[in-house]
Amino acid sequence: MAKRKGGLQKVSKASCQRLGKQKVIARNRQHQIEGGNRKVGATVSYDDYQRILCIGDGNFSFARALVRKLEGQGRLLTATAYDTKETVWEKYEEGSDPVSEIVEELQGCDAAVYFAVDATQIVKTLKAAKNRQRAQQLPDAFDRIIFNFPHVGLGIKDQVMQ
Repeated sequence: MAKRKGGLQKVSKASCQRLGKQKVIARNRQHQIEGGNRKVGATVSYDDYQRILCIGDGNFSFARALVRKLEGQGRLLTATAYDTKETVWEKYEEGSDPVSEIVEELQGCDAAVYFAVDATQIVKTLKAAKNRQRAQQLPDAFDRIIFNFPHVGLGIKDQVMQ
């Protein structure tokens, strides 16, 4: 096992299966408490060299905040919404922060923005969205996948932002 930045160990798949996921997490957490460079509860870092996928971003405000944190470097960011473009515009165009301006800012920073992407069928719907929009090539893999507020479909309807 190789040491990672911050003192955490990089764990192989076989090691993870052998020890069990919970034991690996507990061991890394204990390392953090005992003086590792990272603090317990440290935030995940995002860097401009990472291929990042934001799933179900709704009005794309998280993706925009991320691009701003990355100082406008959005070329490796792919942001998606579950709803169609028309539905997103209908839900989020009104108000002080219209979604059209958010999407324009993301695209101006070379981020890829896709609509009608279903996380339960991510490969199929992401490729279909890319083809519909005649967009750039998708990465073969992502370094970070962010799904902040998944809608679990328990009969709770979406709320229109006001």
